Amino acid sequence: MLLQIAAVNALMIAQIEKSSNQILAAEILEEIYRRANIAFETVSLPGARAILASSTGQLDGEQMRIYQVGELYPDLIRVPTPYIYFEATAFSVRNDINIKGWSSLSPYHVARVRGIKFAALGLEGANKVTVLNNNEIMFNMLKHNRVDVAVSTKFSGLYQINQGGLDGVYVLTPPLERHYLYHYLHKKNRHLIPILDDVIKAMRQSGELEALRNRYYLALLKQAKDA
Repeated sequence: MLLQIAAVNALMIAQIEKSSNQILAAEILEEIYRRANIAFETVSLPGARAILASSTGQLDGEQMRIYQVGELYPDLIRVPTPYIYFEATAFSVRNDINIKGWSSLSPYHVARVRGIKFAALGLEGANKVTVLNNNEIMFNMLKHNRVDVAVSTKFSGLYQINQGGLDGVYVLTPPLERHYLYHYLHKKNRHLIPILDDVIKAMRQSGELEALRNRYYLALLKQAKDA
């Protein structure tokens, strides 16, 4: 009976589908919620649909988004302390592209995934951008020279390269930027924000967040390569 009640009362949190970043974040968020003694379940959706569902209250929150999402969607309340970070990174089959921030991508045909806010914001000034539904499609296009550059997080790109056996796709360095990611809840759940923030702060100060990220980062990359 208690398990049934917990399931009924569980928060329904939007998660971007087919995203290795979200898989990594989910592992960490599960531990955060466990310590906060709050039940939650994830609902996988395309990025644009996920933000629509969470910001309108159809779902209870968003698993992780960049800081600016809280400014763009005022009905989503940001848990103040970030719990994970990713490095925005360019990938290419060419190794002669010099990376010096987002503006250095302007001469190239760049691909990004629909609904991924950091890529949309970073590429606002780019000359030619193709928007695709997921990383798998994007990296296959890159492999077949249909775009010059694909923008993703370093982790997500490496995961896709390992999973797809995409030899000859290079990580372009340095990263475009580092993004700290935040958990968001719809305003109807704002009373839970302090509870979750206290847990995240404690785990961050103890070093447990970084240790969890590193452990799952390596494990998931290995899993993708071995699949």
